[in-house]
Amino acid sequence: MPKQKLSAKADRERNMLAAWHLEAGRLVQLGKERTEQVTPVKHQRFAYAANWTSCAMERSIGRTAADLC
Repeated sequence: MPKQKLSAKADRERNMLAAWHLEAGRLVQLGKERTEQVTPVKHQRFAYAANWTSCAMERSIGRTAADLC
C-alpha cells in the first residue's frame, strides 16, 4: 500500500497549535503552514516554528535541517 494512503488519516487529523489571548479575547493561530512544527518555550510568552519542507533532501540522506521562524 502506498505511503500516501497509509498516512492519509493522520494528514486529515493534523491540527495547528493556537493561543487564546485573554486580554484581547481572541484565538490566534501559531504557525502558517501545516508542515511547520510549532514549539512553545516553557515559562515564556513565545514559541518557535520549524519548517522542514525546504530541507527534505538533506533529511533523506540523514542530515537534519529546518528553517526556523
